[in-house]
Amino acid sequence: MTDFDDSLINTNEKILNIGTTGLTATAFDYFELKDVIRPAIGKIGFNVSIDNPEIVQALVMQVLSVPYQSLYGTAEFFQDKPLSALLGVENVEFEDLNRVNLARCLDEVYNFGPERLFLRCAKQVAIKLGAQIKECHIDSTSLHYDCKTREEEGVDLLLDKGYSRDGHPELNQINHLQICDAVTKIPFFFKSVSGHIHDKTSFKNLLIDDMPVLKKEFSELKYLVGDSALCTDPIANGAHETVGGMPTVASDINVVGIAKACGYPNAVSVDSFELLDKALEEAKSRNELSLIEVKCSIGARDDLGRPTTTAMENKQNFMEYLKSLL
Repeated sequence: MTDFDDSLINTNEKILNIGTTGLTATAFDYFELKDVIRPAIGKIGFNVSIDNPEIVQALVMQVLSVPYQSLYGTAEFFQDKPLSALLGVENVEFEDLNRVNLARCLDEVYNFGPERLFLRCAKQVAIKLGAQIKECHIDSTSLHYDCKTREEEGVDLLLDKGYSRDGHPELNQINHLQICDAVTKIPFFFKSVSGHIHDKTSFKNLLIDDMPVLKKEFSELKYLVGDSALCTDPIANGAHETVGGMPTVASDINVVGIAKACGYPNAVSVDSFELLDKALEEAKSRNELSLIEVKCSIGARDDLGRPTTTAMENKQNFMEYLKSLL
């Protein structure tokens, strides 16, 4: 470039290495995430040096740039970066990202609920992308910590040993559950549970406690796909009844065909009391293996209580009853 004009260079300007913080800041602006975060945990007052949505943005920029860095290094991380330009606010200095402001922000996130806040941000991203979430996938992983756990009142999340996915079964861990859209692969829900809790338990609790909220935010959501830990319902009614009748793939599975392929000489599917009585009578008259798939309707009587006997006791009682009919 022989015709470049050196006089256009401003010698008072300097070049800063901002790494990936610019991309993260642009994403926050494009998806308008701070407008979603502010009503949830925003501060009120004239003496606020930096608001919580900006602190959340700064923490995300830091984590995505320097993994495993603690809060002690947040102010230092932004010391050589154009913080005001990245956050889109004036007169913000890196000293404003001190431990006091960070701790207060994280307290507000905890009080509001990190899962709820993440869900709101995820919904905003889906809206901006025009994504219609109809099918989602659930899975879990574990994160190990080389430290001791401690119990605190009101906090049921514990570092504990469990099934390790990251090769450190000797260390305490936290299990992390995540639900992602099947098409865009965008994660729109996460939840952390104690390290010793089995997926079968945590998945079931998530269905009961959190899926109604997901269905409310994503009304088109119909299918939840997971591994065997998700199969906790012993009733073939084709729905997760505890979450408003969310359909499962059970209705599309040919149970009778599978049974016959496995060697059952007799297999039948029934969906009424009359057919069930007939199938039971026929099974009693045979001296060979039989399978009866009973399709149940969604719903239960209003006075239905909680189980008072164990699954093993139910099995033994049922077997004794069958013996009494012979």
